[in-house]
This record gives sequence, structure tokens and C-alpha cells, in this order.
Amino acid sequence: MLPTRSTPQSSRVPNSNCEKGGPARELFELEASIREKRPPRTDVMDGLHDVVLCHAIARSQINNGPVSLPSQLPEWSVQN
Repeated sequence: MLPTRSTPQSSRVPNSNCEKGGPARELFELEASIREKRPPRTDVMDGLHDVVLCHAIARSQINNGPVSLPSQLPEWSVQN
């Protein structure tokens, strides 16, 4: 279960950036859009770009060097 704004501070994930924004804020927004039965402010393709970029950052750290085409989407995600 994702923490909500009404969740007591002690039960939140340690070192969470929920109050600062970033990915946690996007998850709160997604949760709110589901609850309110409305489209989320960030669409699935924007979210996929974020995931692909995070993956490239991790690969760069693991390989100790740059990654070519760090934000290129996988072939299966390209819309016709």
C-alpha cells in the first residue's frame, strides 16, 4: 500500500522524498487520479521515459561510464 498524505509520518518509507516532489509525488498523483476517476496529469509515456532514464543512470553507474541513447524508448513501446 502506498503511503498517503494522511498516513502518519512514522509509517512512511524512510528517506522518502514524498514532500519534496519527484517520483513519489507522481505516485501520489497517480493514486489520486485513480481514486477520483480522472486521467493522471502525467501520462504513461512520460512515466516510461522516466523509467528508461533511471535505468540508463543505473547502467552508467554499474559500468562506470556513459550510456549511449540513455532515454531511447524500447521498440515495443513505439506507437504506430
